[in-house]
Amino acid sequence: MDAVNCELDLFCRAYMRANSGMPIRHSQMLVLEILCTMPGPHTPMMLADCMRVSRPMITAHLVALADLGYVSRVVSPDDGRSVIILPTKKGRKLYLEYITANQRFLS
Repeated sequence: MDAVNCELDLFCRAYMRANSGMPIRHSQMLVLEILCTMPGPHTPMMLADCMRVSRPMITAHLVALADLGYVSRVVSPDDGRSVIILPTKKGRKLYLEYITANQRFLS
């Protein structure tokens, strides 16, 4: 992560802490951001590698996001033992609201 993105990430974290209306944590929003902006397929291992966190940490985030209806898990068509993580319509909507609020705050 370069210095500009690091500063922007810190700013967004501060904004989320100040904005009590956000229903999820910043790290969970990062999972949604990856799902909504990066080409897939997205597996838990890929998400863990991308965020540089452990697989159990990603699993905890995915369970919480799935319980809230922001992501869904589907069996991989290539390998029936693995799953692909997809953002739901509700998850995409939350991510867009977050981006819009950040852009409005930055303006």
